[in-house]
Amino acid sequence: HPHHVYPPLLLKYIEALLQQAGGYEVKLIDTWLSGQQQGELLEKVKAWSPDVAVLMANPVDSQTTFDFGSDLKQQNKCFLVAVGQEVGLNLNHFLSPTSPFDVALPGESEVEMLALLNGLNAKGAEAMRAKYHLSNGLQPFVVNDLDKLPFPTYTKAEIESYCFSAYPLRMKKNAKWGFILSSRGCPYGCFFCSPIMRKTYGEKVRLRTAANIVDEIEHL
Repeated sequence: HPHHVYPPLLLKYIEALLQQAGGYEVKLIDTWLSGQQQGELLEKVKAWSPDVAVLMANPVDSQTTFDFGSDLKQQNKCFLVAVGQEVGLNLNHFLSPTSPFDVALPGESEVEMLALLNGLNAKGAEAMRAKYHLSNGLQPFVVNDLDKLPFPTYTKAEIESYCFSAYPLRMKKNAKWGFILSSRGCPYGCFFCSPIMRKTYGEKVRLRTAANIVDEIEHL
């Protein structure tokens, strides 16, 4: 939607966790904002030559994620990780023998991503591929203590670009929006709640404390 650009909170939380942990150089590109085509983005990532690349896949353009992952794997040989809504819907596809991805993390994968990278440093790629294999009955990850997650950080350009359509509210001018995920999980299975838009997982409702939410409001 041209007037509703939602930040990829999963990636933003992963970025914040890795920055908090230290020892990792993190570069995040949101192609909804940058508008980069696949070839241009591939050249940029090749120039960086990352050890690990994390691609967020959603049901709208999952094949694009697969195609880009395949091209990147051929040219860069980096360790490829898939996250996002489509991973939870089609985990078998992302971990099939023909998949370019080394690991796929379904669900709320922020904390698990840090564990994965630490494991890569300590045990190596083969051990991590084995740990997150389908045969282990991989279930969607959930974050139980939400207050322990660091707040996502945004550049000025991101703050300007992430916007929300106020319809049907009538506003005289464009407003800057801050996006906060104050709780996670839902015990219901409504048909109209599309997995394409899913931001959280698990039937158990997990709430952030009021103080933690107010702190993020001040942070934004």
